[in-house]
Amino acid sequence: MQPLAVNATNETILANGFSAVRTGDMATAAKMEAMLTAKANAAPGGAPAAANPHADHGGAPAPAAPTGNAAADNARQMQLQISALIAQANGQNDQAIALLKNAVAIEESGRAPNGAADPIKPSHELLGEVLLKAGKAKEAADMFEVSLLRMPNRARSLMGAIAAHAAAGNKDKAAERLALLNSFWKGKPFVNPSTDAR
Repeated sequence: MQPLAVNATNETILANGFSAVRTGDMATAAKMEAMLTAKANAAPGGAPAAANPHADHGGAPAPAAPTGNAAADNARQMQLQISALIAQANGQNDQAIALLKNAVAIEESGRAPNGAADPIKPSHELLGEVLLKAGKAKEAADMFEVSLLRMPNRARSLMGAIAAHAAAGNKDKAAERLALLNSFWKGKPFVNPSTDAR
């Protein structure tokens, strides 16, 4: 991967971090995490981050309190998101969930969503995805529903809700969410993951 410019946006850093985790490039993911930590710390009011959240191999991370500074809080949320994905990739599901609960708390301390997602990956949605991957389907379904309350009809949250409700055995709710998604989706209709034979 080419080095990112020092003035790269938080969104660019986050996208590179997500991509790095998904491709197994943990060194790059850690660099993106560090860049977001530095941006959060450099913003006015940005509190210094706790020690590396992975250093103790699974201990609960120190809570990241909202600073009231939108720039610092935005960067901190994204840093926590990458930290969580790194933790889950290392088999530390509880650590990942705790980190994302901190990101959710920061997100909820700010203004209500209005327009495009900010950060570009809503923390509630990512927590739902991490919970689902960790085998906690009911909790994941609940988190996707919160995400949909905050950002109605968001396709990614609907897709997550469908999968989580299906995995939790709530076929009716999965079908309801699937019907909603297909009601405005213009491409090939989605299928319920619990019945998809592919």
